[in-house]
Amino acid sequence: MQFLPNGLAALLGDQLVLCDPLQTSQQILWVNSQEGVDTNTGRDREAPLKTLVRADILCGTGDIIVLMSGFTETLTAGIAFKNGVTVVGEGASGGIPTATLYNNQGAAGMLLPSGGVELRNIRFKENVQTNLAARIAIVTPNVRILNCYFDCGVTDGGPAVVYGPNADYAVLANTKFVSTSTLKTARPYDAVQVAAAVSHFTMSNVTFDDGTFGFTRDYAFEALIPVWYFKGLGVELLNGASMFFGTAVINQVLYQSTGWLNVRLRTGGARVVWDDVPLQ
Repeated sequence: MQFLPNGLAALLGDQLVLCDPLQTSQQILWVNSQEGVDTNTGRDREAPLKTLVRADILCGTGDIIVLMSGFTETLTAGIAFKNGVTVVGEGASGGIPTATLYNNQGAAGMLLPSGGVELRNIRFKENVQTNLAARIAIVTPNVRILNCYFDCGVTDGGPAVVYGPNADYAVLANTKFVSTSTLKTARPYDAVQVAAAVSHFTMSNVTFDDGTFGFTRDYAFEALIPVWYFKGLGVELLNGASMFFGTAVINQVLYQSTGWLNVRLRTGGARVVWDDVPLQ
């Protein structure tokens, strides 16, 4: 058991890097893209690793990976984090995380979290090159995305985040998705898509922002397959960003999305469509 009387000792960022004291039964790996060296062990804040790729190789289940202030990395291959790993960024500017990840692949996603993984206080920039795959594909339970920021641009031919089979008990909180498109003919696909039946999806303080030209799909959040026991609180739909909760016929039985949703703020004609019936 490690006891850190000053916690992770960051000055700005997520609650995890600001809290003190902190106890953990697992190892902490530090990553600094400016000053780190990948031949280090990464277990000392003063001798960090350089890349998240190397940290993923060295980490074990349940470990904490800290992306230190000013961190940035461009991934050219996907990362499948081990069970229970937490990846947390230090730093924030204007409420936006300063730890930044780019994806430079033509036909693959950047992250495939295993069960229990947490992604905290990270900015995910639009794909470097046109990519039809989701940047984050979730096909395991208990994945949590907290305090993150997603830029969605012309190169994003797939969702920023997709929830597939077995993505139950998902948590999405204090996170913002923004369409950065500057042309109606060059819009991102959508922000979040549910592509398989998902149960117990919790969303709190999440913002979907269509920006000037929105998304290619009609909805920033699109559940193509029913979501069961959805709970949404403090959601913001800006500049016409909309949400859709679908139905599906399975073995001749009609299944509908279930749960509740609080939209705290909506602007620009934003809609919520639940089983094809607009909520008032």
